[in-house]
Amino acid sequence: MNAEDLTMFKKYVRADDYAQDDEMLMFLLNSAETAALNYMQCSRYDVMEAGYGEYPQDLKKAIFVIAAADYANPEGYSPGAVNPLPFGCLSILNHYRKLVHDESGTVTL
Repeated sequence: MNAEDLTMFKKYVRADDYAQDDEMLMFLLNSAETAALNYMQCSRYDVMEAGYGEYPQDLKKAIFVIAAADYANPEGYSPGAVNPLPFGCLSILNHYRKLVHDESGTVTL
């Protein structure tokens, strides 16, 4: 995630009026990006190679939802949670989850 994403995320979580948490917010964004990619069973390179060039807006939103959940609840998720990812992002991530490798080695989402 980059500085532009950080600026947008700060607005998303309504933390855009101060810069004290920038390092923590960027950490949360990067952690959320990793969680999303792990869930989708792909790498950032796979998403870029699939022709997107950068993350589609809905995928970026899913990453924001994960990071915002961590920001709002730094203690983590409840022990009884079935899925460690917030419910609101799963339908988005599931859309990108399956990777198909054809005989030539091409990766498609």
